[in-house]
Amino acid sequence: MPKGVEKDALANSGTATGQATNAYGVANPIYTQEAQHPQGLTPQQMADQQTAATQTLGGANASAAGQGALQAARTNNAGGYQAAIAEAARTAGATQSQDNLGIQNESDMLARQQQQQGLAGLNGIYNTGTQSATQNLGVADSAAANNPWMKILQSSIAGGSQAASSYLGAQ
Repeated sequence: MPKGVEKDALANSGTATGQATNAYGVANPIYTQEAQHPQGLTPQQMADQQTAATQTLGGANASAAGQGALQAARTNNAGGYQAAIAEAARTAGATQSQDNLGIQNESDMLARQQQQQGLAGLNGIYNTGTQSATQNLGVADSAAANNPWMKILQSSIAGGSQAASSYLGAQ
């Protein structure tokens, strides 16, 4: 490897570490908030969905009551349709309860999804920073290992070690 590669790799590692620190400083509070306090649907979004569901049920219930009154007037039987009108009101109430529960469940599912995204984001910024810095340090290690002077030094150390072993073994 050309001279200076190790120095450049170490500098790049430091730069990557600095960039990761900056990214972490910006993204960490966002992801932490998302992971620790997921919001789900906002109160306004929930209110809008509940209003839409209630308006639909109100229209259907009013229609049933209107039809019952019309049939009572046509047939001159005022009591004959009261049970049907009461059943329409009960059904509307049960449907409204189910719709509200569905909206709450949707909000809870969204909150869990936001929490998972926050945790994944925290994990991602951690992995990105450490991976880049580690890769640059690996280049520096490789440059040091391929340095001809390092090879001479390692060879000398190995030769000295063998000589010492032979000397100690001969005694």
